[in-house]
Amino acid sequence: MDGQHNYPTIDQFVAIEKKTSAIMADAKLRALISKISNLSLGDCLSELIRDKRPDLLKSDNYTINLNSLEEIVYVSANTCKKILNGTTKSIKLETLLCFCAGLKLEPVLSRYLIEKAGISIALDTDLNNVYNTLIDEFYEYGIDAWNYALQEVGITMLGQSNKDEIQNHLDSFKDEMIIAIKSTNR
Repeated sequence: MDGQHNYPTIDQFVAIEKKTSAIMADAKLRALISKISNLSLGDCLSELIRDKRPDLLKSDNYTINLNSLEEIVYVSANTCKKILNGTTKSIKLETLLCFCAGLKLEPVLSRYLIEKAGISIALDTDLNNVYNTLIDEFYEYGIDAWNYALQEVGITMLGQSNKDEIQNHLDSFKDEMIIAIKSTNR
């Protein structure tokens, strides 16, 4: 050997780090899907909440704070309780989408949850096309971004809770977006 080393460049190191992070995220996602695969819809959703939003757990680190959950998914605490306990007879797609958006579920988890509920979200209607786009492209942004997009295309916003409160969240979100856009245009 001539004593020369082939250390990666900074760009190569960054690329390696990104690939490693993606592999780790994919492995974590696969493990989570494996963990929830044999659970009921309510138990599946409970596990997703525990995994994605541990801040919603009470001091026992197991019980979900339903009032806090209501604030991020815009579904009443009572309805959340019924879904999580498995006592609801049926669940609407829009309600599930509230959970998907509020919990910022990755597309594969959103689709898994929707399929587990026995609901089809095929690309057969304009509404389903919009919902699929939100699942695929907006999952990291949360329910306020989803509602902003829905409102912009004339579709009813997601959420069963107080509509005035949802509108206030949406107005606040719009203000934040305007400030962010203005600051990037300087």
